[in-house]
Amino acid sequence: MLILLLLRTAPIKAEAPDQSTLSSVVLVASAAPDGREATGTGFVVAPGLVLTNAHVVTGFSTFGAVPALSTALQTATLLWSDPEPDLALLSVPTLAATPLSLAVTIPPKGAKLWAVGFTGISLQFQAMNGKFDHSVTEGVLNTSYPFSWQQGGRPVLIIQHSAEISGGNSGGPLFDDCGRVVGVNTAGPNPEESNARVFLATAIAEAKQRLEALPQPVTLSISPQPCKGGVIEQDDLSVNTNESAASDFGDESNAQDDDPGNTAAPAGDRFDLISQQPLWVRVVGAVFLLALLTLIVRQFMIRNGKAVPQPAPETETEPLRSLTPDPAPMTLRRFRLTETKGDGRIVINPMLVAERQGFCIGRHPEFVDHVLSASAVSRRHIRLTMKGARIYVEDLNSSHGTMVDGRKIDPFNPVELQEGRVLQFAGRSFRLEVVGP
Repeated sequence: MLILLLLRTAPIKAEAPDQSTLSSVVLVASAAPDGREATGTGFVVAPGLVLTNAHVVTGFSTFGAVPALSTALQTATLLWSDPEPDLALLSVPTLAATPLSLAVTIPPKGAKLWAVGFTGISLQFQAMNGKFDHSVTEGVLNTSYPFSWQQGGRPVLIIQHSAEISGGNSGGPLFDDCGRVVGVNTAGPNPEESNARVFLATAIAEAKQRLEALPQPVTLSISPQPCKGGVIEQDDLSVNTNESAASDFGDESNAQDDDPGNTAAPAGDRFDLISQQPLWVRVVGAVFLLALLTLIVRQFMIRNGKAVPQPAPETETEPLRSLTPDPAPMTLRRFRLTETKGDGRIVINPMLVAERQGFCIGRHPEFVDHVLSASAVSRRHIRLTMKGARIYVEDLNSSHGTMVDGRKIDPFNPVELQEGRVLQFAGRSFRLEVVGP
């Protein structure tokens, strides 16, 4: 009976934001007179108004917004920017998207969260299909605390979470389990210094306070009620547990009362029998039932391919960096390494070289993307990565080293490998060539 009651009150399964919600998240494009371009993310907070990070627009003079599943740039005007909370407001009069609902109450630790944004590196590939789409990641709330984005600046309320974000997500919304925005994604760990899954967002309460205090206050859609199990709790709803139980089991109780031959104890008497048991019996029984319920939930999650939640770190000391805007989408190029003496070629997978882990070359087939079987080649010898339109080579602390144009490069220090330059390792020489647009 107790297990059934516990299962009846289990929270509703968390679901990612639906398409109607995602349609209010836009790609933000910034440009400067000197030709610099960058992208970030923003979301609609009022008709024709988009909220994003200040660092997405700082240093630029021309702005635009691109709705999801489109490449049509709509002209935007910067109305307000404040580096203290790292927030900015853009006016996009032609944008027809619906304002998102905002929640100023911080969810409890462990609550499900969703990060949505236009990950910069994926835009390079999406541009080939003629439309840009969101990236959606899932995580939980780790903790929240005051933090200053500027040295010596006033601290603002920050949400620390585990929903992965990267360059291009700056200014994107952080949703709670009820589809409301609780934060503006702003920063994450530097991938070159840390693999910690710790990401930071400015709490939406900071945006509310400032937007409502502007000379022309912005009217926001605020949802003050807490979210529990994917449902917004209403203030005017009160649930009487005894009445609910009576409603659920009323027919059974009446049937027992009407049947003179029924000798089963009434429901109330059965719970009285539990309360009359010795304390140690009740404690052991409760612990057993809790362990059994935990096992059932874990098995259900494993069968459905869900990761079992792990305790979230309270604090992190890993280096953090602002999610600086990514370069504007570029035409995808394909590369290869061609041996200068001989016919050896290494075709570089553009999808891998553009990702954070890069395209690795070495001797061990389980650790690399391209295998070179030679004693002078280390298990993981070099890694090729892309930043913007440039290719970089990095020696992974190999035994025999790596050279570019005859000069040895330091381990874990990426060096730009321009087209035509010669890469030398394990007694072989390769030249970087562009083989596609």
